[in-house]
Amino acid sequence: LRESERKLRLIADNTTEVVLAYNMDHRLIYVNPALEKLTGYTVAELQEANFINWLHPEDEARMMRWWEELFAGKSFQGEEFRIVTKDGQVKWCLGSWGPLYDESGRQIGIQGRDRDITERKRSEEDLRESEERFTAFMNNSPIVAWLKDPATWTFRYINNAFEEVFDITREVITKKTDFDMWPEEIARQLRENDLRVMSSDKPIQTSEDVPLPDGTVHHWLVFKFLLHTPSGKRFLAGTAVDITERK
Repeated sequence: LRESERKLRLIADNTTEVVLAYNMDHRLIYVNPALEKLTGYTVAELQEANFINWLHPEDEARMMRWWEELFAGKSFQGEEFRIVTKDGQVKWCLGSWGPLYDESGRQIGIQGRDRDITERKRSEEDLRESEERFTAFMNNSPIVAWLKDPATWTFRYINNAFEEVFDITREVITKKTDFDMWPEEIARQLRENDLRVMSSDKPIQTSEDVPLPDGTVHHWLVFKFLLHTPSGKRFLAGTAVDITERK
């Protein structure tokens, strides 16, 4: 038993994840060095403080309920929460917690593992802000713009100008391809231009004749290119300017 405990402690002491255990009096009875690195507090300081003391104020009420339910025997998996470090930084954690039992099956505390996901959350926030900037920019542009998924050729995004010019909403068009939108001869020409971009992975500038909802054919100066996302997914992107009057 001693050898088994020694091995378990050795593993816990050297993992990058935080490992903690509390007794039923809410006293910290075990913590590995990863928590010191995460919070900036020493083990002695952590033992003197309650877990709630270093929670982010906005998460405190939710985590208090979570804390009480843990001591009542409930388990939690994949709970996200924020902590405030000793030097005032806010960090995100992903925690999995559950009851701690003795050999007779009696609950003697709670135990858990927390992982620092701050960088992941920052990346998600940066991506969200980037998408919001992109959407705001495109929705205020007079140029018609769209994204298509080459796997299905359905539209994945259209800007406000596209909605207004072709009298269709984003919700409806995401289920449609060019062949659902326009006559076959026109849709075939649009698809050929799309495939040119896909095969060469180079932008093209071309002209396309596409009718409006009232049936009048308009002439468009079109730019098409591949858009690569950080996750590796590709979209066929396009912008178009109505040059009917000029032509």
